[in-house]
Amino acid sequence: ETREAEFVTYYEEYVRCGEAIGYEAVDALIEESGMDAVENCDERYRGCYQSTADFAEEFCTDLGYIHDVPAIVVVDWSATWDRNLYYDFTACNDGSTYCPIHIFADY
Repeated sequence: ETREAEFVTYYEEYVRCGEAIGYEAVDALIEESGMDAVENCDERYRGCYQSTADFAEEFCTDLGYIHDVPAIVVVDWSATWDRNLYYDFTACNDGSTYCPIHIFADY
C-alpha cells in the first residue's frame, strides 16, 4: 500500500486523534512508527516532555516509586528510560524546542 493510500485509509482516525491530542504528536508518531500507529493513539498518549528522562521521572514519581530518597542519592532518569521504560513506550520527537518529545504507551 502506498503512503497516500495509507493516509486515505487512516484519515478519519488521523483527524480524530489530531483534534484530541494535537497534530504535532500524531505526526511525530507516524514519522516514528508508520501510519497504522495512528489507530487509537489518543488513548495511548502519555504527554509531551523535554526529554525521555523527564518522562521517566514523572512516571516513576506518579507510581509512587520515588519517595523519601535522600538528597545524596542521584537517580539517573535517562538510564531508567533506556533500561526499563523504552520497551513499553514509544518516544517521538516533533522537532520543536518546546516539549519536543511525545510519549505513547505500546500497550
